This record gives sequence, C-alpha cells and structure tokens, in this order.
Amino acid sequence: MNDPLKGLKKAMNKTVFRDMRFSEKQQENILNSVGDELEANIEFQILKSLEAEAKAGFSIYKYLQQHAGREVLNEQEGKLYILLHQLEKRKLIRSMWLDNIDFPTKFYDLEKKGKDYIRVCEKEIQQKVKTNVKLEWNGGLS
Repeated sequence: MNDPLKGLKKAMNKTVFRDMRFSEKQQENILNSVGDELEANIEFQILKSLEAEAKAGFSIYKYLQQHAGREVLNEQEGKLYILLHQLEKRKLIRSMWLDNIDFPTKFYDLEKKGKDYIRVCEKEIQQKVKTNVKLEWNGGLS
C-alpha cells in the first residue's frame, strides 16, 4: 500500500523548516513545557479517579491505564506515588491506612480543594475545546 505521507518530513525539512533553528535553551524549554503539561494531565486524571470513591494506589494506576492511555507511567510506576505525595502536600487529596483482609493498605481520597481543582480544570478544558472548534471553523489563526 502506498503511504501518502511518505517523505513528508524530508520535504518539510527542505522547505518550511529549512531556516528554522532552535537553541539548546529553546529545545530544553519546549521539552520541559511538554513534560509539565503531561504531568498536569496525569494529576488531573488521578483526581478524577478519586471522584467517586477512595482508592488504593494500584487501583489509581489501573484507572490511569484505562483512561489516560496504556503508556502513561508504564516505565515509571513509582512516579505515581511521587505525584500522589505532591497532591497530598498541596491538600488536594488525603491518605489513610485501612486494614485490608491480608495487610494494611494506603487509600487516597479527594479533599474539597481537590474537587474544586477538578471543576477549574474541566472549565479550562471546555474553553480550550471551544477555542479549537472556533479556530477550525474559522480556518485557523488570522
């Protein structure tokens, strides 16, 4: 089967991106901003996972795999616990140890501040969607 996009990158590099150069600092800033946005999205998904009920870390991890994509935190499961700790420090969630059948388990629950944060994020997402739809409808930026 013939790939219609074959050679697109090479063509773009020869024309559109020919004279475009990024300094190392610019490249670093771009990578950091992408990382920050990804982390904010994961934090939002963690909070969403706790909306209905308190969950253990493993249940949150399973929720993230289902709702945020299988590759999220795939190679760094420990990152989840770092993010949970950061959310707890910011008083968006709280943790508690509960005696499970086999062993004590740490559960995480949403604080009121966390619920408010979810609402703010959802409004921002809706605004971004409206803006994107408007841009597409009007044919892009003018």
